[in-house]
Amino acid sequence: ARHSQAHCRNTMHSNMNTSPAGSVSRVGKATRTHKVVVIKVGTSSLLRKGHLHLSMLGALAEACSDLSRAGCKVIVVTSGAVGAGCQVLGAEKPTDLAGKQAMAAVGMVRLMRMYDDFFTSVSQPIAQVLVSLDNLMDRTQYLNAQRTFQALLSKNIIPIVNENDTVAMQDMKFGDNDTLSAHIASLADADYLFLLTDVDGLYTGNPNSDPNATIIPLVENIDDLDVDTSAGAGSNFGTGGMATKIAAARLATASGCHTVVMHSNRIEELTSVVVEGAAYGTLFLAVSQPLVGRKRWILLQKPA
Repeated sequence: ARHSQAHCRNTMHSNMNTSPAGSVSRVGKATRTHKVVVIKVGTSSLLRKGHLHLSMLGALAEACSDLSRAGCKVIVVTSGAVGAGCQVLGAEKPTDLAGKQAMAAVGMVRLMRMYDDFFTSVSQPIAQVLVSLDNLMDRTQYLNAQRTFQALLSKNIIPIVNENDTVAMQDMKFGDNDTLSAHIASLADADYLFLLTDVDGLYTGNPNSDPNATIIPLVENIDDLDVDTSAGAGSNFGTGGMATKIAAARLATASGCHTVVMHSNRIEELTSVVVEGAAYGTLFLAVSQPLVGRKRWILLQKPA
């Protein structure tokens, strides 16, 4: 079953091949010499029993290094700042916005120190990038952010991205990092968005409560989905769940970015997915005629 699934997905990936000249041909998007990969790591993956999951951070650094050596440009969107702050202070997760913002401010220092240590161990330079929704909703700031990402990636520096929680207002927040990662994938014109989580992929129902729930390996048209996403947030410290991942996949695929929801314990397989079309988790196929330019930026705008 795994082989037939991989064969199907390899066939579906034929819209993004490498030509003999080494350029990546992408349907509906400009040809370039490399693939851009965005990796979103959820709180449920970065924290274990209330503490930072050090082996996961190490595996992430190695996976990013492998992708970089394979010729890819990599962006990491990280969660876990609030949870890390709670760990540092030995506190419960606050329920008020100011309390969460304060915990995020404390936790981001610890989180970035860990990122720096692990990525330095694989000789991979990183940069911290904090963004907020109102930054990207402004066209000038959006284009400036786009140029910043391009400059970092051109130097093979991996941006570690998080929402600028300490200044974001409640009605001007991305709300969760699944949504943030989709917009970063769009802004960076990414080829792949990986939403790493604590489940194997998208199921027809909640596998924790529905014994008949089965995994969906491939989604060609996201509008055809009929699944139960009522389980809510994935962890005590997190804000996302499967519903937010589907919403993020909708945004990313509209921008021409394949989106994969998969378990973080298969993180070492990211390079094989991107380079060989290996099958893990759930693959949401990018649309064949993605939005470009200003139309893509308009995806950020909230309805009136």
